[in-house]
Amino acid sequence: MKVFGKLALSGFCALTILSSLAAAPAPRVSNPSAGPDRAVASDSTRDRFERDLGFALDDLTYELARDLEIPASNGVVLLHVDPSSVAYRESELRGGMVIVEMADQVVTDRNDFERIYRSLPEDTYFLVIYYLPLDPAPRMTALVKPCASC
Repeated sequence: MKVFGKLALSGFCALTILSSLAAAPAPRVSNPSAGPDRAVASDSTRDRFERDLGFALDDLTYELARDLEIPASNGVVLLHVDPSSVAYRESELRGGMVIVEMADQVVTDRNDFERIYRSLPEDTYFLVIYYLPLDPAPRMTALVKPCASC
């Protein structure tokens, strides 16, 4: 496995992806206490997804979609998938994959992903439509939203 910037890849076109990620800014959210013109990176949501699902994600950019040679213009790219996670072991998700739909709803960006994920009941399986880098055919797998109180 090779790690380039924020993206962990195994067997994919890593050099092209590296150049796209290097040019992409980190996701930022407004912080009311910092003032209207200031923004800070949000790690709390990222930490929750990393823990619950076992992967880190970011918005898909036009440049990255082009470099990955996938027919999607919106979605989220998986930056890293924890090898000990259910997403890695059972759903076979890997860094570089692009999620475009989950639970029968289109995922246009990270905000959509978070909104859809939060709306799902705990301990529920849901379908995910994704693309592999350099493959124009969509694929499907299932994930589970873990039960926090179980």
